[in-house]
Amino acid sequence: MHERNQGGAGEDTPLPLASSAGATAPEPGDEPAGETFAERVHAAATWGDESPAIEGMDFLEPAGPPEPEGPPILRGLRIWLVLIGVLGLGGVLFRQPELALMVTLAGAFAAAHAADRDAVYRPLHLLLSGVLVAGSTVMFATLGFWLATQSGTGPLRPLATGISLGAAVLSLLTVWRPLSDGMASAVFRTLHPDHVTRLGGRVVLMVLLFLIPGWAAFPTLIDMVAERAEPLLDDGQLVSSLLGLTVLALGGIGFMIKRNARASLERLGLRIPRPSHYLVLALGVAALFLLNLGVEAIERTFFPALWQHDDRINRLLAGGLGAGSMVLLGLSAGVGEELAMRGALQPRLGLIFTAVVFASLHVHYSWIGMAVILLLGVVLGVIRDRTSTTVAILVHSAYDILAVVGNGGSGAR
Repeated sequence: MHERNQGGAGEDTPLPLASSAGATAPEPGDEPAGETFAERVHAAATWGDESPAIEGMDFLEPAGPPEPEGPPILRGLRIWLVLIGVLGLGGVLFRQPELALMVTLAGAFAAAHAADRDAVYRPLHLLLSGVLVAGSTVMFATLGFWLATQSGTGPLRPLATGISLGAAVLSLLTVWRPLSDGMASAVFRTLHPDHVTRLGGRVVLMVLLFLIPGWAAFPTLIDMVAERAEPLLDDGQLVSSLLGLTVLALGGIGFMIKRNARASLERLGLRIPRPSHYLVLALGVAALFLLNLGVEAIERTFFPALWQHDDRINRLLAGGLGAGSMVLLGLSAGVGEELAMRGALQPRLGLIFTAVVFASLHVHYSWIGMAVILLLGVVLGVIRDRTSTTVAILVHSAYDILAVVGNGGSGAR
């Protein structure tokens, strides 16, 4: 595998003109009929390295060495190979499949960034994205057949079964380039999809398609796991979630493939807070508390069954956690989710659409609980846009920690 750092399609840069020693430009009357000298200069400057040799054009030279477009790709892929090997294997060994899945997805994004910079890495991208396509196809098909075998006469389960089986077929069909281009164009509003946006379009669409099937499946799953004496979340799962979401955010922005460490921090919106941002921190935490308390009061009064469901979920997720685990829970959600959602995704997907994706990942709550999370995502998105991802992380983490500690392990959504 060799190292090349050429730009992607559509990034041609006209070469500046500089006369080399002893070179003279042809006289205007020397150009061949039907092609002016100016047209030949423009063609050579536009085509760059791929332009055909033109006699008498050796005076076209770059004024200096080209600016590097990113870190060395092969070195970055070696870093990602280590990350995938260590964290992916760790997820398998310590029975943390969520970590292994997110690390694999992050590696697929890193390979997509490499393929966008140099076509020689396209087979690696196709291999990793193919694994994800196959995995999502199997997951949706399995979920669909499982839903079809469950008892229940409600209208949601047949709909969820059909969506799940349809999503399995759609996942498989995304290997067809016109379809994946259309998905990327629709999701990211771009006329020129690349490997990264095609992969991102698949992921976003699969998350949204999981909403109804996941919502239908979780009541049964929650009943199955409620028999466990310990909480659903433990320290290992919280650490795995934090690591997985962080690595996924880094893979999504092309850490050490498209961007070096400093550029990655800037792309994620990680900056040292200004003094005025601490006022935003206090106001943001207060706003999230007031929003949650207001909707919870409405839910408890007018939708008591939904409130009992959401309260039960909170207690199953975090009930019985110690003080240290509660802090870890807040950091896992605050740091990991904000890096992935508001840091990596929001600048490309937009504030509202990112909040929708964020809420769609919380299908274990009722529709009111998910609506609250949608609104929380909008507030955090505004904070990210007006200040930085760092402030959004601080607001989210502080809110979750205070909510969980203040309610004995069951207050945060």
